[in-house]
Amino acid sequence: LELGLEEQMEQGGVIVLGNAEGASPVSLREGDIILEVNGQAVKSASQLEALLRARTRAWNITAQRGGQLLTLSVR
Repeated sequence: LELGLEEQMEQGGVIVLGNAEGASPVSLREGDIILEVNGQAVKSASQLEALLRARTRAWNITAQRGGQLLTLSVR
């Protein structure tokens, strides 16, 4: 999965700027704000990248889209 990412300083989280062409289809969209991965708050793009590199059976991602919270499971 490749994403364009931008840190959101005030509330924390990382904004999805877009999916790289040919990236694995995940339900994240441009403008979504990734808040947590597997229960761990995301504070920066580099931290998000490290969390996504960790060996795990699945990632449980909490994101905000248009004021609503989403929970996504990616295996």
